[in-house]
Amino acid sequence: MVLSEEAENELIAIQTIYPDNIEVQNNGRIIYSILNYTDWRVHVSLNFKYPETEKPNILMVDYVGSEKVYKNNQDAFKILQKKCDDVLENTYSGAECLFEYFSELSEYWSEYLDDLDEIFIATVTQDLSDLDLQSTLKNVDPFEGWIISDPIEDRGSTFISYAYRTNSQNEAFRKLDLLKTDNKIARSRHIMTAYRFIDEKSGNIISDCDDDGETAAGSRMLHLLTLMDAKNVFVACARWFTGTHIGPDRFKHINSTTRDAVIKGGFSSKEEEKKTINNKKKK
Repeated sequence: MVLSEEAENELIAIQTIYPDNIEVQNNGRIIYSILNYTDWRVHVSLNFKYPETEKPNILMVDYVGSEKVYKNNQDAFKILQKKCDDVLENTYSGAECLFEYFSELSEYWSEYLDDLDEIFIATVTQDLSDLDLQSTLKNVDPFEGWIISDPIEDRGSTFISYAYRTNSQNEAFRKLDLLKTDNKIARSRHIMTAYRFIDEKSGNIISDCDDDGETAAGSRMLHLLTLMDAKNVFVACARWFTGTHIGPDRFKHINSTTRDAVIKGGFSSKEEEKKTINNKKKK
């Protein structure tokens, strides 16, 4: 994913500060091994709007040590992730926050892991009603709710588009972050996105796109959504690339898979009108 210049510079800085604790993966995903508690890891995702208008997203907390009592206590992990979300909420203020956030997490762990029994036994009985249980389970299906296009393969490149019904930017990016937890998706070279929503209050169209390093791809996807009069849809097109350049044909494949996912999901009012007319003709 193409990140803002501020985010790129921040990542370079924190990798210098925490050389043994930071792992930067594809598509803006960061794994932070808690300082002094490196068996514990927090998975964080950045999108192209960070830090100006979007805060980082906490994907999950995991444990890579040997103690089985921690690995088997999923309710405790949900509580830990909620704690991480709370720390982030208090840290982010529309500017770079990762260094401060990771520092606060280290302090959080030293405070709350002094007595592990309280975290992993007593607190699991607390009210979990405010947690998004689906997004915190490690075994949740990252493809749930997505309409998936047929793949297109061309000279070593593979293109697949994923469409999700929503009229919320926050929900859309949370679903995208969850999609990126899939190992195959994480290995993709680009994930271009476009969305087109109807604002519930004003009735106006809200739209935006992201090229993710594939110049003009996102804007072409958004143009296609506009031509199809697609509404309340978020589309992500993943491209896997093995090194053979295919030139302008890549845009044809991006648009083709995007169109396929949009039609399969019934997001295009124009395509639905065509179906209705054709069905009437057949009768």
